[in-house]
Amino acid sequence: MTFAPIVGWWALAAVTAVVLALCIGGLRRAPRRRLAWARRAMIVGFLAALAARPGAADAESTGLVTDLDVYFVVDRTASMVAEDYDGSHPRLDGVKADLLAVTRQLPGARFSLLGYDNEVQTLVPLTSDANAVAAGIRVLNPEVTLYSTGSSPRLPVDWLEEKLRAAAEQEPERRRALFVVADGEATATEQLADPFDPLAELI
Repeated sequence: MTFAPIVGWWALAAVTAVVLALCIGGLRRAPRRRLAWARRAMIVGFLAALAARPGAADAESTGLVTDLDVYFVVDRTASMVAEDYDGSHPRLDGVKADLLAVTRQLPGARFSLLGYDNEVQTLVPLTSDANAVAAGIRVLNPEVTLYSTGSSPRLPVDWLEEKLRAAAEQEPERRRALFVVADGEATATEQLADPFDPLAELI
């Protein structure tokens, strides 16, 4: 909440106090007109509140980041269940903790959650609903090992380039950030060596 009074605070307080004092004096002098004087006092208080010009704080002053789109890309391959995070917890638990921390640090931003194993999937489309993003992060699960065909952290590059380029063309004034979270293992039988360089100009 912000205030921008039409006059200085001291002047506003002084005028309000004087007029309220007159209303209180009227109450005492004319008890039969108590209701009328009470109504006048309420009107004075209301006008004083309007003169203070209250308003919602802008995004900058509240720390909101309203011009930022954040893309989370998460490795969901079988190796992410390895229990070497924080002692003996699955790696994916560490991923969830980190992504939730990022969302809390960037209030007001829009987020999209993507996952990849054998293919890239949009798990949560771009949204400013932090609760929806947090829910999507918490239910992240690894791929079914039976269907695994190997992994490569470069798998989502083409998909990301297409999406980020389209976003840049549609809303060039917005900033974009990309978090690719993977364990770095590359076991795919196909050669998936597309570099991340094309994404640099889009984030």
